[in-house]
Amino acid sequence: MKCQRTTAHKSQGSTFHYAIVDLNDLYSMVRKAGADEYHRAFYVAVTRASERVWIDI
Repeated sequence: MKCQRTTAHKSQGSTFHYAIVDLNDLYSMVRKAGADEYHRAFYVAVTRASERVWIDI
């Protein structure tokens, strides 16, 4: 199985079979931008997977 690490921002437009979303990493990436940007980045991250998403909190 191929594994690739990327940011939510860089993954826009891409699709993967599986995705692991690290909420701490996501928060640290957008914390200065505010809640709206965090929600957008979260949405992008969880919609990249075509089969399964794991969310690490």
